[in-house]
Amino acid sequence: IRIIAATNLDLPSQVRAGKFREDLFFRLNVFPINVPPLRKRVSDIPAFVQHFIDRKANELKVGVTPHLAEGAIDILMTYDWPGNVRELENVIERAMILHRDGELRFDDLGSSFTVKAIAERSTNEAGPLKLDQVIKRHIQDVLTLANWKIHGPGGAGEILGVNPNTLRFK
Repeated sequence: IRIIAATNLDLPSQVRAGKFREDLFFRLNVFPINVPPLRKRVSDIPAFVQHFIDRKANELKVGVTPHLAEGAIDILMTYDWPGNVRELENVIERAMILHRDGELRFDDLGSSFTVKAIAERSTNEAGPLKLDQVIKRHIQDVLTLANWKIHGPGGAGEILGVNPNTLRFK
């Protein structure tokens, strides 16, 4: 019998801390394969995306295999993927359900990434940014995610929840 076990825990440190049985660790640790998380191998994302699109198209019995909207892969490649490959699979499936008749979009994923990115960038060497600076950076990040589209579905105005004319003025 061969047993294959997987975990996201650091088992050697768990053994040292007395949280994992040492004898069991040595039985399992015959041929360890360490696979880094998806956020550390971003170049794998396009292949995973195509695999999941093909597989989910078959599972969901979609007639024509959908394709990605312009800029969609960029959103996927900039996201941090705390849920790893399983989260990517779920995001693809959700997009295929929501966008059955069109291109696959990941606007909801991009919006949460933007908020996270702005939170991380709210200070600089001189200290906290002024409110106008934070707003400017946020608008620029959303415009980048929307491929500088301001008006219409998936546009920066829609993502930010403001009138496109107000956004143009800012």
